[in-house]
Amino acid sequence: EAEVGDESVHALAIRAPELIDVKFARSSFSDNAVAALAVGCPLLKAVSFFDCPGLSDVGASAFAQCSQLERATFARCAVTDVTVLAIAAARRSIKEFNLTDCRGLTDAAAEAISGAFPDLETLHLCYTGVSNASIPKLIASCPHLRVLTLNGTYKVSSNCLEAHIGQLHQLEEIRVYGIPVTDNFVEALAGGCLQLRDLEMSSKNLTDAALKSLGDRSQNLRNLAVPFCVNLTDIGCKFV
Repeated sequence: EAEVGDESVHALAIRAPELIDVKFARSSFSDNAVAALAVGCPLLKAVSFFDCPGLSDVGASAFAQCSQLERATFARCAVTDVTVLAIAAARRSIKEFNLTDCRGLTDAAAEAISGAFPDLETLHLCYTGVSNASIPKLIASCPHLRVLTLNGTYKVSSNCLEAHIGQLHQLEEIRVYGIPVTDNFVEALAGGCLQLRDLEMSSKNLTDAALKSLGDRSQNLRNLAVPFCVNLTDIGCKFV
């Protein structure tokens, strides 16, 4: 990762046409520079932009031109549904999408992901506007998901998740910090997602029954984070 500006990005676009992977963090550059990078480096397979406030849909959507794109991160950027819809329309074989803290993202983006990326393995939608309206189709359409993070997606309910999460039989990691999940969610998760290794949740609704469900069924669980789950006790901890 490097802090760069327009001049450096334009230089990459001109001098490195065979580039396949780029990562930028906390950098200031214009959409025009990013769009030039997408045009100048058509072989890109992975792009990562973290906390780049100058990057909006104008620049990010240009990566729809990259025919080999598999992994895209636009975390904490001014990216909205427009970028997701553009990449989805181009039918790229996306396996990893990180849209964390893209506050302009709505169910339209989630629905586009559902229809365009059946081989998706990793999806980060933390602190976005995704809601219950798109979760059922998203889960049903992405059966190969291994990682799903929904921290801070306050429009998603425990009832919605518990009704559908068990379909993700390959799921290994899920984070639902901030969603008031219940014991029923954990039971559905443990019963359907037998490959589960990492789980993070924070909810005062959880009781020791949730931990018992994990202990009984989640034999592959390695990492469990349950901050602020005030109704869990030492008795429950003995189950996992």
